[in-house]
Amino acid sequence: GVYAIGDVTSVGTPKAGVFSEGQGAVVAEEISSQLRGDPQAGSYGGRGVCYTEFGRDGVGLVDVTFLQGERPTGAFTGPSHDFIEAKTEFGSSRITRWFGRDWS
Repeated sequence: GVYAIGDVTSVGTPKAGVFSEGQGAVVAEEISSQLRGDPQAGSYGGRGVCYTEFGRDGVGLVDVTFLQGERPTGAFTGPSHDFIEAKTEFGSSRITRWFGRDWS
């Protein structure tokens, strides 16, 4: 098969890495399933979580799902000091996973 991962201008998802990451996980599982001879693994559900900064007052969380042909659905929570640590961990975990090192 042919797979496209990432920012595609004709697809209605935001151009944020979290959406590409979700797409990549589904494609990796699909390829693994094909190699094992298993049934199709599934499809990308269009969900992404993004943090928004509000200065020293805190961080907000946007949890949204974009499905082609449908209106986006989601929720915004915050801003809150509680999300500051979660945002830091989110970024640190991606750096470690993608680049194999700690950049904190």
